[in-house]
Amino acid sequence: MRSRGIAEKVGRTLLRSLFLAALILAGGTASAGGPVREFTGLVPGDNFDLDGVCDGFVVNILIVTNNEYTITFAPDASGTTRQLVQGRFIVTFTNLETGRSATRNVSGPGEYRYLADGSVDFRGSGRWAIFFFPGMRGEGTPGALFVNNGLIVLHTDPDGIQSVVEQVGSQEDLCATLGP
Repeated sequence: MRSRGIAEKVGRTLLRSLFLAALILAGGTASAGGPVREFTGLVPGDNFDLDGVCDGFVVNILIVTNNEYTITFAPDASGTTRQLVQGRFIVTFTNLETGRSATRNVSGPGEYRYLADGSVDFRGSGRWAIFFFPGMRGEGTPGALFVNNGLIVLHTDPDGIQSVVEQVGSQEDLCATLGP
């Protein structure tokens, strides 16, 4: 699987990475009967390329282990849908130009809140892989790929522009780790 669509799908899960990024892997909705638990959908061996997140090279992401699942709750009175993400998630990042790679456990956990206005708030703790394609944080912004170890809070506005609201802990710049 080598398409930006797949990368964006995984990005939301990884953002969860980020990769973080923003497409949510499990889009289930909860019924009035209670929350719905679903597997996030990626299986070991799945892989995709991220072109543009690191300046000068394409990064391949290989799913090594995925026992992650989401728990989606019915919308509350304000129309907000809450989704928890948890479970073991290990990926290998590879610079396709040099072959340099790094395997990271980016298991989170995290929580998404899908607001009635179309915006999305994400709060992740633990380790998350997060990526942004150029322009995802506003016109002219560069791509990025990093592992956040600690707390990260992201907001995606209804137009799809993402911003880092809060970031506590340490960050590993995977573009630097994998770079030439």
